[in-house]
Amino acid sequence: MKRFSFCFLSAVCLLAIALFSPPSSVEAEQFIENKVKLKNVFVDIHYDKSQVNLVRTEDQNSTKLHLVDKKSGKILETYGEIVQPLEQVPTKTNDASVASAAGTYSISTVYRERNDGPAVSRLSTQLYIYSYDSFRQINKVLNTWWSEASGGSWYLTRDVANTVSMTGSFPTTKVQTSGSATIEVKTSYSITGSFSISALKEAGFTYGYSSGSDIYYRKPINLGFVYSLY
Repeated sequence: MKRFSFCFLSAVCLLAIALFSPPSSVEAEQFIENKVKLKNVFVDIHYDKSQVNLVRTEDQNSTKLHLVDKKSGKILETYGEIVQPLEQVPTKTNDASVASAAGTYSISTVYRERNDGPAVSRLSTQLYIYSYDSFRQINKVLNTWWSEASGGSWYLTRDVANTVSMTGSFPTTKVQTSGSATIEVKTSYSITGSFSISALKEAGFTYGYSSGSDIYYRKPINLGFVYSLY
């Protein structure tokens, strides 16, 4: 009995060491956290550089950053920012500190997308940013919302989204957006391709309900990101 107890305790200790020991230097080097600048803001991105390429596309007022799987060439995630021209920024505000301050103002819509089979979901945050010389701050969050970023017979339900200041209040230089939703896809036994039942199951969808010949599959999702000005 004593021998059994000793062997059991030894096995538990070895398992704990395996689970909680820090990653090797090679693993730590591969899985990195990057603070990548879009237009006005930086985004924190975690990815394995041995598995993923970062591909950037941009124009004068927008930037889009794709995380692309090296093996398949598929887009895994997308980050982006759209900046409204200054002349389109509202000049009226109830915020006395903003109204009396010198400097310039811009509205940045920052977002993150995720791909789930045929569905591309987007979580967006609209930031009201004040700048003066090298000083910048996020005065407030104008809106945070989910949207469908690809077409087809699917939609988002039960969507919830929120953005908070990571310094505890506004104005701030760093915000965190998080949200959850459920993707609902309409399909049938006769549909083929990415909206077929087999393809949806492979993408992690499960059966929801049926209505006549239509079959609905669902998948709960979560998404979040951290944006900062420096």
